[in-house]
Amino acid sequence: FRSGDVKFTWEAARFPQAYFLARCAAFTPPAAEELGDVLFGQIGSFIERNPVGLGVHWSSSQEIVFRLVAWLFGIGAFARMGRSPAYVGDLLRAHLLQCAKHIEQNIEYARDFVYNNHLLSEALGLYLSGTLLPQSDLQESWTRQGRSVLDGEADRQVYPDGGYIQQSHNYHRVAMQVYLIAGAVARARGEELPAAWRRAMERSLDFLIAHQSPSDGRLPNYGANDGALPCILSCCDLSDFLPTLQALSLATRGERIYEPGPWDEEACWLLGP
Repeated sequence: FRSGDVKFTWEAARFPQAYFLARCAAFTPPAAEELGDVLFGQIGSFIERNPVGLGVHWSSSQEIVFRLVAWLFGIGAFARMGRSPAYVGDLLRAHLLQCAKHIEQNIEYARDFVYNNHLLSEALGLYLSGTLLPQSDLQESWTRQGRSVLDGEADRQVYPDGGYIQQSHNYHRVAMQVYLIAGAVARARGEELPAAWRRAMERSLDFLIAHQSPSDGRLPNYGANDGALPCILSCCDLSDFLPTLQALSLATRGERIYEPGPWDEEACWLLGP
């Protein structure tokens, strides 16, 4: 029996459907109850069938974080529509606590061996967990640790010319989505976008825009590309960078770089209408 590339299993477990279900409900409110029940049932089933620390879904902390972000996005969107059963919140808080402990125990591996978007995402997981869970010395430690890594890696991973450490446009976008999400967490905490993050995001924005095709705004398929797009927040094609670049410009400079269009949806979700 051959199970194939583990990435196919990980990709499914990133819960891309959380974005599709929640966004569909936002655009089609009468369907919100049914769509919410589908998502809540799948989250509960996943947690039940994947005990902490056991199995392939606990072997990469980055995958844990991308899954948590998808769940939080979906649950948060449905909550705004009045669909937030108490049991879902209780279940997620307990799971989030377990995930944060697991990430903290294993983040040194990312520091030593995968100090790229993997380390950024794990830092986001700690920063996010410390913000959402009830305050204690443990949660405050996670917040500080996550913030410290995101601060330090901003200047280390994004070069002075705006290029990214992995030499890949696709992974560069992954890193920028991590910083956009972290920026949303910072705003929820009542904090300004940290200067180091802003500088890295602006350098990245200039670098990626410089590689755009003037005819259609697309970027060349430069460097490794496994099709990763952690947060699916528009109906644009996977290869279309306009949603993330528009969001970066609005987050850092408060201005559009493109005319209004379907690529605005990512910025709307991350920054508000």
